[in-house]
Amino acid sequence: GQPALAAAGLTAEFRRLVLEGRQAMRLLDRSREVLFEAPDDGTGDEPEVQRGELRQMLLDSLPRGTVRWGRKVTGVRALGDGRHEVAFADGTTLVTRLLVGADGAWSRVRP
Repeated sequence: GQPALAAAGLTAEFRRLVLEGRQAMRLLDRSREVLFEAPDDGTGDEPEVQRGELRQMLLDSLPRGTVRWGRKVTGVRALGDGRHEVAFADGTTLVTRLLVGADGAWSRVRP
């Protein structure tokens, strides 16, 4: 995920969404004396963000109309040269170089 964000130029914006402190660790003995402490400043390898905020950040980074909501895909055909034709239930089609299927376990988009 993070390499894709970097390639899209979204790393700085993503970092603003990171919830600091979620990976902090403190080890205490039985008398509650701190034996080990590792704070989390949000720069670790597994940052946590709110899913809704991440989704909105990604949507805002795209040109309007890029994401097609509420459309039923009936088929996908590889055209070569990295392009795909997507057919929708309403009879329309589109050709794209990037197709992301977020349509669940029985995806018609993923091979």
